[in-house]
Amino acid sequence: MDCKVSICCLTFNHAAYLEKCLQGFLMQQCNFTFEVLIHEDASTDETASILKKYEAQYPNIIKPIYQTENQFKKGISPTIRFNFPRCKGEYIAFCEGDDYWTDPYKLQKQVDFLESHPEYSICWTHYMEEKENSSAPLFYPDWRHQIDPNQPISFDLNTIFTPYCTYTVTALFRTKCLDFSLIEKLKYFKDNTLYALCLSSGKGMLLPITTAVYRMHEGGIYSQVSQFKQALSNYLNFKEIINEIPGCQNQNFSYKRNFFLMKAIELAPSLREKIVWNLLFDVYHFFGWKSALKLGLNKFLK
Repeated sequence: MDCKVSICCLTFNHAAYLEKCLQGFLMQQCNFTFEVLIHEDASTDETASILKKYEAQYPNIIKPIYQTENQFKKGISPTIRFNFPRCKGEYIAFCEGDDYWTDPYKLQKQVDFLESHPEYSICWTHYMEEKENSSAPLFYPDWRHQIDPNQPISFDLNTIFTPYCTYTVTALFRTKCLDFSLIEKLKYFKDNTLYALCLSSGKGMLLPITTAVYRMHEGGIYSQVSQFKQALSNYLNFKEIINEIPGCQNQNFSYKRNFFLMKAIELAPSLREKIVWNLLFDVYHFFGWKSALKLGLNKFLK
């Protein structure tokens, strides 16, 4: 039987969380086959050992790649370089090794939706958050208070960030949305790039169901990046999306780009950094010399 869904999973030092993640995959009850493509990025804990145990038990489902050198630290996107090229499924889902799914029918529900709604290219669900080393129960993210959680929400390129509720741990999208010739040229590929690609060929839907848990812990890759680098990365990502992906030259994406541009300048450690001058030049390009001069002086005076 052909594979219907490819699940892409990244792991790095996830030994404390990985079994719960894998069990979330293996408990899926669906009328189709799926594969779990795992990129193990040279962990220094027992992550690889845990993976090998599950790979031996479920060789037709669990399909890891084991690295001997960390690829992320080399600036390589493991998803683009190693996981996307081996996806055999008609659909792709994501879940990193420190997150987990809670609904055994997650894949079936999302595939059923996309199969019956060809005008949609991607769908998400609600999720809960879990804080490490906390006795607090699971909780919903703040954006959920801005909507009616019992109603589906449809998104397009003009509304995708209102509210920002689209986490990859719940995403399922059509593989055909991936333009590999374009993706290979992109330098700042992130989740938002994926969403832009999907929404440039269809709509997106937030389904009113809860299917996953997003863990918040200090060992997460993103949590170890400085606030300045986070803002800079987001700015460069949105700038690239606007420049490269059709349909994204709109107010919605421009607002996010401009927000992270200003945030990166605000958080930059020093005006002497070359990257800060590059950012100020972009301010000049987007808003004129007065805005660039004002921001530069404010940064200098600090």
